[in-house]
Amino acid sequence: MPLHSCASGGCDFQPAPPPSSPLETPWSLPIPSVFAFPLTPPTPTSPPASTLHSHEEQHDDEHGNEDVEEVQVIERRKLCVTPGCTSQARAYGKCKKHGGSKRCSVMHCTKSVQSRGLCIRHGGGSRCKVEDCERAAQSRGLCKLHGGGRPCIVPGCDKKAHLRQLCRKHGGGSKCQVVGCDKWAQRNYMCLTHARMSDCAAGVIV
Repeated sequence: MPLHSCASGGCDFQPAPPPSSPLETPWSLPIPSVFAFPLTPPTPTSPPASTLHSHEEQHDDEHGNEDVEEVQVIERRKLCVTPGCTSQARAYGKCKKHGGSKRCSVMHCTKSVQSRGLCIRHGGGSRCKVEDCERAAQSRGLCKLHGGGRPCIVPGCDKKAHLRQLCRKHGGGSKCQVVGCDKWAQRNYMCLTHARMSDCAAGVIV
């Protein structure tokens, strides 16, 4: 289309009228009102069932582990199977006194090992530090004869405790189990005399 020129004068050119419906611009779009939305807060939704189950299983596992630990503690505190014995079991369901530990290596000796594979009687354990004393040390490196061991808890008593922190005079000992013997029990519920006789009969090396 040729361009119009007004150089000749007497121009009657008129521009074309604008379109009847102008193009819509972003600024001409309607703006939504904030009051058109609901003001009530959204309803909380429950967690998925799988999440609840996982938490319950974890809670059960934790309590299950605690129960197992309690059972293990109870098992570690089992008492000796010997009737009337309240000592803690060490091995074979028995306490140290009733055979629940390693035995002395001396032939026919049934006492528990203290050190070097020997019981106290046959040289195991520590010895009294007093020169030429071969007795077993009780405390502070001394035997009972030289000041070792615990004293009787009865006020004013300077004797050594044997059982229940009491000396024999105050109930810390027992009599020989041999009928008719009034001596104090020293070993295997017998006095030394009857204990040695029993050892000799069994072939134990004294």
